[in-house]
Amino acid sequence: EALQESETKYRELVEGSPDAIAIYVDGNIVFVNSAGMELIGAARKEELLGRPVIDLVHPEYREMVATRMKDALSTGKPLPLLEEKFVRFDVSAVDVEVKALPVTFGKKAAVQIIVRDITEKKKAQQALRESQLRYRATVEQSNEGITIADLDGRYIMVNPAFCKMTGYTEERLLTMKVSDLMPKQTSLKLFTRVSKEHEAGYRETELVRKDGTTFIALITGSSLEIGAHRYVQGIVQD
Repeated sequence: EALQESETKYRELVEGSPDAIAIYVDGNIVFVNSAGMELIGAARKEELLGRPVIDLVHPEYREMVATRMKDALSTGKPLPLLEEKFVRFDVSAVDVEVKALPVTFGKKAAVQIIVRDITEKKKAQQALRESQLRYRATVEQSNEGITIADLDGRYIMVNPAFCKMTGYTEERLLTMKVSDLMPKQTSLKLFTRVSKEHEAGYRETELVRKDGTTFIALITGSSLEIGAHRYVQGIVQD
């Protein structure tokens, strides 16, 4: 009774999972949940049961997945997430992450796979890459100096216009701090306000070029978040 109760709870958990879950024995599917049917586009479980699991893998990934299937059985250890592609019944491809772990099914050695559809994740990653490329192109071509510094004031990004203004190479500037370009006793009020209080603002200040000459720059500072970290972005006009 305890075993039956445990199996019932497990089946309810698997059926309610948003991830596709399937079990295969000798390479053939013997169990699949509702999310697995939806992922592949099957109307009935019978369309998948007994089918070679490798048939669902995109041809570009079959050799790699075949090796991975053997490893899952031979090592007896769970295999980490791997990105690959599956092929739906309508012949469309879907990007997925797959985790495999050896189990026993009907007293036979089997492998359970957990499959997550990462189509939206891949789209978001591509959109982010395109956005980063557009931003980089804008920064690189800007006539204004553009900088990003960490909260300690150390430059982590400078554009060509800022290098030209200051006379320093990009490599040299990335070893320097905001304060290194300011005459002694010059206030870092704007940088402090942006870095600590997250307030955007602007001010005119004197900056020192590499050759020792100075120029008056109008600097607009703002807080910038990249991932889980916060930085200070500066836009500098000579």
